[in-house]
Amino acid sequence: MTKSGNANDRGTIYILVLMVSVITTVIGLVGFRLLENQTRMSQNETERDEAMVLAESAVQIGVDAIMSTPSWRNIYQAVGGDVVTNKRMGRGSMSTTLVDDDGDLSDDPSDSVTIVGSGSFGGSTQQLQITLDMVTSPHPALNESIRLGGKLLADDGTMTLENGGTASDQSQRDGRPMTTPLVQIASPVDLPDASLVNTWAALGTPIPPGTNVTNIVGERFDSSNAPFGVAPDPNGIYIIDAGNGNVSLKNCQIRGTLIFINVKDRKQVEIGNDTKLEYGSSGGPTIIVDGDLLLNTGWSIGVQQGLIYCTGDLEIRDNFMLTGLIIAGGDVDVNSPFVSINANPSAVAGPPEGFTTDVGLRMRDASWQRVVQN
Repeated sequence: MTKSGNANDRGTIYILVLMVSVITTVIGLVGFRLLENQTRMSQNETERDEAMVLAESAVQIGVDAIMSTPSWRNIYQAVGGDVVTNKRMGRGSMSTTLVDDDGDLSDDPSDSVTIVGSGSFGGSTQQLQITLDMVTSPHPALNESIRLGGKLLADDGTMTLENGGTASDQSQRDGRPMTTPLVQIASPVDLPDASLVNTWAALGTPIPPGTNVTNIVGERFDSSNAPFGVAPDPNGIYIIDAGNGNVSLKNCQIRGTLIFINVKDRKQVEIGNDTKLEYGSSGGPTIIVDGDLLLNTGWSIGVQQGLIYCTGDLEIRDNFMLTGLIIAGGDVDVNSPFVSINANPSAVAGPPEGFTTDVGLRMRDASWQRVVQN
């Protein structure tokens, strides 16, 4: 009996020792796995951190490329927006791409741009982006009564300008110097970009192509009325295609904006007898002409309103009073005994589309974000 009891005791002890050994082995294996996982996790975190640093650097490279390269829009548009592609940095790499909302960096200097920076290190890739918006301010021309890229021709005592102006030259119509200069002289004269014609043309309602616009008489253009069977434009903005010819408006009423396009060399738009110009609901320009313009409305119609703009030469014939301002790309000939231009805040309210100047790029609020993480 004693021997049998000892044998059982030894068997029990053996099983206990075996169990302890198994448990110890399992604990060791688990500990090894935990250590391995911790090492792997630490390595992954390190790779993510390194990839993030590379992505941040890639964004900064994009900022530097924009700030240090005056023609960056054209340069990077030509290469699909890529500033750097898979640039090796130690054991990692980075890429920087500039993205425009409409896919064309070079078509509009006022477009926003998004900088996308990617960084890769080991098995991790991080991608960050930031959007920069162009900040604009009213064009300096809006502070004056008249601004022109060419020469101002006006006889002494025929023109009064409340806020003065700027031109490349000035004289009386026969070439003699003015007794009292009317404007400042600059070379070149800073003018709003002529692309504003297209900007405004995209905002309005076109008069149907083929319409005879050579001599428009007694028509109304505003937010409730339009000629030639056209549905009224809610903003009172209409586009008239000159078809490479002349256009004349007589005894018409404009309350809003008329844009004239395809006015070719030696042709002109005439705002003629008894045609009335009035601000629309948003103020701003009443006449925009891509070409030459003749103002010949006469005195009986009273004071005219608006910002009047043309890319070419402008002639004022007969007496003319305006509350607003005139901007012309070419010469202005005051062929009239009396012209007066006085300021009106409605002319520059907004400021109007296109009549701005770019100040610089500024980061859009809340645009800094992580778009890829692994």
